[in-house]
Amino acid sequence: MDGKQEKPQIFSNIQEASERLDAIIENSFDGIYITDGMPNTIKVNRAYETITGLDRADMLGKNMEELERGNVISVSGSLMAIREKRVVTLEQEFKTGKKAVITSSPICDKEGQIIMVVTNVRDLTEIYHLREEMGSYLRQSSVVVEKALRIDGRFWRINTE
Repeated sequence: MDGKQEKPQIFSNIQEASERLDAIIENSFDGIYITDGMPNTIKVNRAYETITGLDRADMLGKNMEELERGNVISVSGSLMAIREKRVVTLEQEFKTGKKAVITSSPICDKEGQIIMVVTNVRDLTEIYHLREEMGSYLRQSSVVVEKALRIDGRFWRINTE
């Protein structure tokens, strides 16, 4: 042996590798949205549909500028990643009213040209709902605390904001 270790062959051919990669993307808990470098939509997974309420059939083949202009999405991370040539994280709102945090990562070829953008999408709808509930709870509890803090006719106010 010459000191080099051979990498085990995981896939028997390109087709199998492609099918497995598709299965990984499709079964990701996070939404995954992939565009080419133009940026035209080339792949959308099931979690993206669940998180956004959008149908992948309405997204595939569409250019991100078109989706932004049509208010399908509030802002395109893919467009920003291409323009700024860097990873971009931002909050996005969809025409369905749902919100998400997205991170768009440009992928470059050997010459440094952006050939794809991969966007990970995390649902924020439940987090916003919990934040609103917590704010309501704090406002209600501050009223109770204010009443409890009346001492000798004086009123102490607690600022919960």
